[in-house]
Amino acid sequence: MLSSSPHTLIKVTRGWLFLLAILLASLCLILPIMVAPSFVAFVLAACWRARDVYLSDSYSDYCGLMLFQGLSILPFLSLLLVTLLGTRDLGWSPMASLALGCIPALLTLATYQQAKRSKAAPLPYDIRDGRVHPRARQHRKVNLLWLAAAIGAMSVLMPQVRGASATPLILLAVTSTLAVVMTLSVRQTIAAFAQLREAERKNGVRYLFGNLEEIHAWRSRSYTARLFARLDNALGKRRG
Repeated sequence: MLSSSPHTLIKVTRGWLFLLAILLASLCLILPIMVAPSFVAFVLAACWRARDVYLSDSYSDYCGLMLFQGLSILPFLSLLLVTLLGTRDLGWSPMASLALGCIPALLTLATYQQAKRSKAAPLPYDIRDGRVHPRARQHRKVNLLWLAAAIGAMSVLMPQVRGASATPLILLAVTSTLAVVMTLSVRQTIAAFAQLREAERKNGVRYLFGNLEEIHAWRSRSYTARLFARLDNALGKRRG
């Protein structure tokens, strides 16, 4: 299961947010009409990260954020590149380029939903005293079956498209295949996450980080974490 060390909680999520800002800014340079949607998307992503990193004690909230971050990078990159090639080199309309660029994201979502229906056995975590304790990861060999499937799919798709107009289609074939393979490679984590969410729903509880004291100790030393905590308290009092 996913590690909840402060290093992962802080630096990995911060790196993803920085990368997302670069991708969204690049998309805005290609299509100025995307400035407003990109700004809204970034603000929502930043708020999501701030809540789970600085405020929430829920391990499942953290897992949801980490899975989204890991599985969203390739679809975002595909959207950017296909939009760039389609509008600049081929004269496609912005909407057509955006629609094609979303294909890897849709395939990732469909594969994710399918993975949620499977069962992780054995579960890669233990629940003790209302906390989730990830089990030590076992180093597994690369799954050659999925690697062969990815190479085989690309070898079938790529020869079907030729010429200048083929570049975005080749890119879509590659990124779509890799997005599906990447999602399948973490299907056990996705299934375990879905089972954790289902257990929380049935029991009416939210299971906490196993290393909650370590996270609280870091938050107590972090100026940013203290600032968000004060802001959250102020908003809570106002709502009350």
